[in-house]
Amino acid sequence: MEDNEQTSKRPSSGTTSVDLENLLEERARLEELINKKFTRVITVMFTDFKGSTALAESEGDMATRLLIKKHHDILFPIIRENRGTLVKTMGDGTMSWFEKAQDAVRTGVGFQSSLKEFNRVRTGKIPIVVRVGLNTGSGIVETTDIFGDVVNVAARFESIAAPREIYISESTFHALDDRDEFRCRFIKTTELKGKTGLYKVFKVYWDPDEAMEAPAQPATEPSENAGKAADTGTAPAQAPAASPRRPGVPPYGRPGAGTGMPSMLRNPFMARSTAQPKKPLGGGGQQEREAIGRAAREIRSLVVREGDAHKLLGEGFRVLDDIVVEPGGLLVVENAQLFFAENAGIISSGTFRAKGSLFTAIDPVSGWRNVTLDSRDDRVNPIENCTFRFGKGRAPGNMPALADPGHHRLNDTYLYGGGLLVRGGTEKSQSIRDCVFLRCSAHEGGGIFLLGTTAAVTGCTFENCSARVSGGGVFCIGASPMMQRCNFIGCSADKGGGGAGCRSSKATFDGCTFEKCQTRHIHGGGLHIVESSPSVTECRFLRCSAGRLGGGIYADEESVPRIVKTTFTDCVPGSSNVPLG
Repeated sequence: MEDNEQTSKRPSSGTTSVDLENLLEERARLEELINKKFTRVITVMFTDFKGSTALAESEGDMATRLLIKKHHDILFPIIRENRGTLVKTMGDGTMSWFEKAQDAVRTGVGFQSSLKEFNRVRTGKIPIVVRVGLNTGSGIVETTDIFGDVVNVAARFESIAAPREIYISESTFHALDDRDEFRCRFIKTTELKGKTGLYKVFKVYWDPDEAMEAPAQPATEPSENAGKAADTGTAPAQAPAASPRRPGVPPYGRPGAGTGMPSMLRNPFMARSTAQPKKPLGGGGQQEREAIGRAAREIRSLVVREGDAHKLLGEGFRVLDDIVVEPGGLLVVENAQLFFAENAGIISSGTFRAKGSLFTAIDPVSGWRNVTLDSRDDRVNPIENCTFRFGKGRAPGNMPALADPGHHRLNDTYLYGGGLLVRGGTEKSQSIRDCVFLRCSAHEGGGIFLLGTTAAVTGCTFENCSARVSGGGVFCIGASPMMQRCNFIGCSADKGGGGAGCRSSKATFDGCTFEKCQTRHIHGGGLHIVESSPSVTECRFLRCSAGRLGGGIYADEESVPRIVKTTFTDCVPGSSNVPLG
């Protein structure tokens, strides 16, 4: 009887199975509810006050505690103002989270900027120096704490940052709603303590006085060709991964290249060349031929993508294809010599900065394309103390497409901007200063072609530049550039504007000199004006000539130029066909 009672109390196998299934269903339902209520995508920020130990030793515990309080007094309001939540303080560090990555990065920038101002007035004492790390991802958010791998990665990014730096993860960078608000660049790929795999590190340059650096390592995994480069002893530089072309942007290849992928994406390396450089066919001189021979670094292709930076510094480079800077990318050329192949140049829709550098051709007879700046934002693109030689201009098919060309549509058969082409931008964002343009040529704008821009061109010299149509030195269309103290020497054009030409423009020529400039067949040896109203002030026209009218200046009937305090010396035939003020 006793055995029968025990048997009756033992649950059957069928009942156990049903209970387990119910429990599993209940568990799944609870996990779903927990995830829905507590899990969300957040951006986590860690800060760490560096040097507090040294501060305690030098100024005492109480002074250190007061300074940490000041640290909190500065940071906490900034977190609240940007809709963040302070989770905890950890001695001299903090952890907080934000719904939006934009607010989190704005908090980090505001904090570092406020600390800089605080330290500025706290002279003679140890400053508050902080490092900041941020990461975006899914996390569990409770009332008083947050959990998840998003927290661990944010802490690692803070730990690898240097004092005064802000490091953000790739996920945070891509989560930003408006990247133009911050100066942010990819700088390296690294391992994180306790984590597997590699992580991309982006740095936020919060201090306007800080120069933006080039990445120390490739932004992506090496491509298939990287191994080949290693086998041949070449040294790959930054090699961004190929990505599909953005809609509306044509390939940057040669005319008629079709709609395929740009050639620079097929072999994105900069490597040391083992081939002998092509000997110039003339015009470069022995010294330049020797310089090309010393230019051992070879750039077969280079694409600087959004968020990346690249520097060409202090040596010679042989460039065999277009260097492309995409929107959001940065290219810096400083104290370098760039020798371009015939179908090579630089085309930038991002940020381009050059100083003290030479841009010239491997073969002066064949020439090279040019530097094309297609401004998409207000970021500064200064070009200072550079020399452009033997450029031949760029065809419209080799440029990013105009969103609205309007009446400024370009001729598909022409080459524009022998040395430099500037499209869009203002005098603040596009600045060309103290540069030399020598023996550059194009159909329009032998030295510089300016389209829809108010760029500032100051102290530049255009010598022996030529145009097969108009604007031997400079040509403006739909533009209002400020040309100050520029010299046009021996420049020429076949149809108009041996020195400079304007169409539908309001250019300003202030203190410029036009010397021995000529138009071979039609009008305006020095300056040719069509449907424009430029201002010409305190300029000099010396021994300029035209085939028909206006050895110095020619303006058509649709133009209203303003010419003030300008002199003409030995210009033929006639100095100007417009009244002088």
